[in-house]
Amino acid sequence: MRDFFGSPAFQVIWSRRQPDRDVRTLQFQFEDLFKPLITAPTVATQLPAGAPLPAAIPRFSMSDGTRTLAVANNSLALVQNFTSPPSKGFDGPLTKVAPLMEEASKILGYHPPYFGELIISVDFPLLKKTEGLKAIVQHATKFPSDDPALLVSFGQSSLHGGFSHGVDLQTVLNFHPSRNPVFIDADFEPATSEVVKFRVAVSSKPAADMPPADLFATLKSRLPSVAKSNAPSYLPGDLARELLDQL
Repeated sequence: MRDFFGSPAFQVIWSRRQPDRDVRTLQFQFEDLFKPLITAPTVATQLPAGAPLPAAIPRFSMSDGTRTLAVANNSLALVQNFTSPPSKGFDGPLTKVAPLMEEASKILGYHPPYFGELIISVDFPLLKKTEGLKAIVQHATKFPSDDPALLVSFGQSSLHGGFSHGVDLQTVLNFHPSRNPVFIDADFEPATSEVVKFRVAVSSKPAADMPPADLFATLKSRLPSVAKSNAPSYLPGDLARELLDQL
């Protein structure tokens, strides 16, 4: 079964949501905070003067190609991409980033309601689509099928002590647009690859008014157990181990 899938790629997403506020004056505080992690300066987003803009549009960002920070009036997101797992697993990178996110929260201020979320996802490229999707569907549903699956989408979430624990499994098309780099029409643009994506998420959203003081350290501590409880039910043995061995 393992030869149905290519080598996995991993992504870690840290995020914080808060009420709308003007964050433009905070740009260089964020640059100073995150420059040990991201070797690039912040870049202000060029926005039309005087135009009403959604709070979710990033006001500034910084990126070195594998790590990207985006700060909007109502959110903060840090994305870490890994083409292969860290040599000693994800505990080190997660431990390094959690206190940076705590400091970022201090810059933004503790004005409830606000909440944080931590997601780790793993992408398995489909080398043999029909066989790979059959294996995934049969494992996740426990029902054998001779029909190739064109789309996989499973998921669940639950509450545990004021935190939301969630997992989902889906097929995702990746595009490298040949014509318009801004707008991709998935009905006509050829996909460059198709992957099976498995995500594990932990969020404080149910307790948004009163998140713990060490919010992101708490999210980090919960993530491995959520993955270990759910990954074997969604991913066949070899694929599940490729994630769990890194946590």
